Amino acid sequence: MQALAELLKRYSDLDRASALSQLQPYATGELPPAELAVNLVHALQQSGDPENARILCERLTKEQPSFAPGWARRSELALAQGQLDAAIGWAETACQKNPKCAFSLLSYAIALRTAGYVTRATTRLNMALQIQPKHAVIWSHYGLCLADQLQHEMALNALDTAAQLMPGNPMHGSNRLMTGQYDPAPGSQQLLEDACKFSQRLGEQQRTLSIGRSQRIRVGYLGADFYNHPVGRLFLPILKAHDRDRFEVTIFSDTSNEDALTSEVERNADSFIRCGSMNNTDFALLVNSQPVDVLVDLAGHTAGNRLAAFAQRLAPVQVSWLGYTGSTGLINMDAVVLGEFHCTEATQSFFREPVVRVPGTHLVYQPPGYLPELQHSLSPNVRFCSFNHTAKLNTEVLSCWADILKRVDGSTLTLKWNSLRDPQFAKWLTARFASLGIGNERLILEPASAHSEMLERYNHLDIALDPFPYCGGLTTFEALAMGVPVVTLPWQRPVSRQSAAILQSLGFKDLIASTPANYV
Repeated sequence: MQALAELLKRYSDLDRASALSQLQPYATGELPPAELAVNLVHALQQSGDPENARILCERLTKEQPSFAPGWARRSELALAQGQLDAAIGWAETACQKNPKCAFSLLSYAIALRTAGYVTRATTRLNMALQIQPKHAVIWSHYGLCLADQLQHEMALNALDTAAQLMPGNPMHGSNRLMTGQYDPAPGSQQLLEDACKFSQRLGEQQRTLSIGRSQRIRVGYLGADFYNHPVGRLFLPILKAHDRDRFEVTIFSDTSNEDALTSEVERNADSFIRCGSMNNTDFALLVNSQPVDVLVDLAGHTAGNRLAAFAQRLAPVQVSWLGYTGSTGLINMDAVVLGEFHCTEATQSFFREPVVRVPGTHLVYQPPGYLPELQHSLSPNVRFCSFNHTAKLNTEVLSCWADILKRVDGSTLTLKWNSLRDPQFAKWLTARFASLGIGNERLILEPASAHSEMLERYNHLDIALDPFPYCGGLTTFEALAMGVPVVTLPWQRPVSRQSAAILQSLGFKDLIASTPANYV
């Protein structure tokens, strides 16, 4: 068993082929002790062998049914395969087997939050922290759950705790920076300082690489969202527009849940390389074997990013674009690409990287083939709406929306997001509006739905209200594509200017407000 323990300790440093060859025998041979087996399941999954991970985990829960972490790991595997009900069920079983197992509580919370049950997830994370108060991953997920419920200050405190407990883990730093973009409080200097701390925690040192000679400029795009995701949908039309006589395009995909959009991205690239199971060391070796002149990061500080790899300098030119409208904080990121309408005189003060401006907006939208027919229903009353992430809401946004409803007799506000599936959170949000003078009969709270159904919903709404300072992007495009105007209030920070840039590009400047009062 010592050999297995050593292997598990260092599996993340193995290349994928070596990891699989050394780990697979344990999946079908004699079952190791439960503690080692549950780690082996994770090792197999991370090294790109989910099938053997599933087989081993099913054996573990069958042969050791009282071992709670086995059920928790089974929940994680189900969640990775998009089997949400199963993930919740296995995690609940894990907690029943051992109510004091922090890992089981964490797995249960992650599955619950994915399903939209944010208050139930928060309760489980609180319980887990009572058991393991210095567990960085629990603190990180706790912060994300709080942000879903508009508790930005508490969320940032929790994420700061996670980063302090595990300063070398980039995931916690990225979660903190992404959540910080939702918070209305910090100015440009604070946001930039927060981003630079990320680089400091990584111990980043400036590096340079020389550009090789090739017939075409070699451009690589790296991301985890090459599927029916906002980044994937906004990226595809630009990928299609590349001049193949001038550019050779390689896609480095960390996408785990591939779909039809993934296939379309693959068809429109010169090379499509799946690297989701690779650690950063192996990924760096891969890029060295498939050299590019310009490597474009499409994730920033969103989930699944590889900024720790960018910090080591993978290409002569490294650029941040599309997925994250803020500074990566990296010394080795050479530029951030923004549209000129996203920028003000103060824009550079938010970024460590030089800002490269392109005409208009850097966002391009192509409606999906299943865009519903525009059949706008009529109503005697104005129907306002917002389909944005609830983490984008805050006290001032709710106050403005309440003022709008009070000024327009009989009007209603429809909010639609996954977290609104949670009855406790919905009740809390309804009470907040009630405190602002808006009765629950004027508030319609809906959970997320299939994308085509969500788009069809716009046929029964009139005006979309954009949150601030983190406004919509794809949400704004989709409302406009369905014939619903979007009213926005841009701030100085670039993430607040996405909708304004889209509206300005389309000639709808009259929908861009200058102050909260003007917004109302």
